Amino acid sequence: MIPTLRHLNNVEPGMFRGEGCWHLKIDYKPALIKPGVPELLDILIFKDRESICGAIGRHQPPLGFKPESRAAFFKFTESNNFNAIILNKPFALDPVTVKKPWGEEIWFSGIEERGVSSSNGIPINFLIEIFGEFLGCSKPPILLKILAPNPEPNLGDLYFELHEKKTEVYVVTDINIESWPNGTGQIRLGFNDREIQIQGTREKFIEKYLSSVENYQRCRNKIDSKVDRMKASFGLSEDEIIEAALYRTFLSEIDKDTINDERMLRKEMNRFTKLHEVKIGDAIKVEPYIPHSLQHGVRVVEFQTPHYERYIISFGQKVITQDHWDTKAALMKAEISEAKIEQPKKLDAFQDMVADFQEFNVTRVVLPSGSELKIEEKGYCLIMGISGETKLGSNRVIKEKSYFVPPTVSLIMTNETESESCFLIARENHSDNK
Repeated sequence: MIPTLRHLNNVEPGMFRGEGCWHLKIDYKPALIKPGVPELLDILIFKDRESICGAIGRHQPPLGFKPESRAAFFKFTESNNFNAIILNKPFALDPVTVKKPWGEEIWFSGIEERGVSSSNGIPINFLIEIFGEFLGCSKPPILLKILAPNPEPNLGDLYFELHEKKTEVYVVTDINIESWPNGTGQIRLGFNDREIQIQGTREKFIEKYLSSVENYQRCRNKIDSKVDRMKASFGLSEDEIIEAALYRTFLSEIDKDTINDERMLRKEMNRFTKLHEVKIGDAIKVEPYIPHSLQHGVRVVEFQTPHYERYIISFGQKVITQDHWDTKAALMKAEISEAKIEQPKKLDAFQDMVADFQEFNVTRVVLPSGSELKIEEKGYCLIMGISGETKLGSNRVIKEKSYFVPPTVSLIMTNETESESCFLIARENHSDNK
């Protein structure tokens, strides 16, 4: 028989000593997503010599049967509509796709009203808030996602924006050959040093650039208003994200003079900024206050702090998440300089430090055939496959497949294939490892 513990507000590892299976009820009050709906949840915990497993359900299971093995526990939870997971071993992160005007984001550890990632059917916010003490992660984890811009120029260019708190790093995984026939894509990062020198002072540069953005925005608003009316004629809402083909159809209905003005004003505005070339495998760090805009057709893996603030300086289509641009406020805070793309720092034969921010760091690992890497983690880490195949316990890390790794004394990653493999590891920075 499975013993039942009292109603609890949280679940802590110290409650469960020895091997066995336990049932408990918790008063779950969502904290990471607001507004969240409180609910009473049933939790099952199973421990043997190797594993600690957790399962979540919304009804009390029959407690007369007591599973004696991990396989029996998973069979029992599945038959009773519980979602179960092994809490002390790596587990796959199942992504959620969020549509954007410029393309889409694929979130692997996202926790937001617009979308929540999961693992084996359990939303990430449930895992963190209920089993956080087991997972070494009791707050929103490092945000891991893929940015997949539309391949069409301008339509697939991201917001030119900056952040006050958020730090992020991009690793380029694909470049659309139709967008960039020579295989070299671009990112808009920082400002054009030549224009800064011509204007002479920060204040004069901001004045000139702000004027060019405002001129472009007036034309942009004119086009966007016409597109909104055409959306309405199709029975679509003004803020509905539409396919590129339909957007092109709408633009073709707008007079050529207005379209030509938009292109000319956009070119004038963008001459104040700096485009940098990027290739597959390149890593780009983006610090706070650095304006940036990934360009069309450049697909990247992104790690960032889970902050959701930004200042939009400009955008080549309508912004649907807010009714204004933040150009003036952003420029008062921005680093007015030509940003540089730093090369990763070599750590050893297999590893490069791609980014080392105050809150987290990202390492790139390239394993030759037959090589292995030992991982020891005091806290959790996130692993994302870039190329090839690497064995991670009973899992296989392949391109764009991601795993959450709880604290571990020793975990070996092995390349058992005939080709080299590449993956990224993101870790929180703590005072004892900085």
